[in-house]
Amino acid sequence: MRAWVAVAAAAVLLAGCAAPVRDPSGRLTAPTTADAYAIRAGDCVGELGTGSVTKLELLPCDQEHYWEAFLLTELEGTDYPGDVALAKQSEQRCTDAFAEFVGTPLKKSKYSFTYLSPTEQTWKSAKDRALVCLVGLPNGGVTGSLRGVAK
Repeated sequence: MRAWVAVAAAAVLLAGCAAPVRDPSGRLTAPTTADAYAIRAGDCVGELGTGSVTKLELLPCDQEHYWEAFLLTELEGTDYPGDVALAKQSEQRCTDAFAEFVGTPLKKSKYSFTYLSPTEQTWKSAKDRALVCLVGLPNGGVTGSLRGVAK
């Protein structure tokens, strides 16, 4: 499977994080580090690392980056579905949206995806259901948006 998984403890807002600088259309105009809730569809990010992600390096897409957010949605369910079921639901949602965004099916694309999803703790304590699907390359080197690149 070409999907890379990163789990985000996105429900915890961090005090002291810089607010992203955006132009009137909502595009990032300067690099910044922000909490995971600051990400919007179309935002580009740096390396995610492994494990829980609470802060993201948000970058203007015209600068070299690793990933671009292409789907922000809510996961279903009231009870935590378990790690395997959560991963399955997240991967399916991202896979379904990938071809529409990139312009080619995942299996034919040179790009892969990863996602940020709730941890069991944030699901239960903060009612976090946020799923963020990201398209890009695990080793970085992406410049510009991947919307409609058909690669």
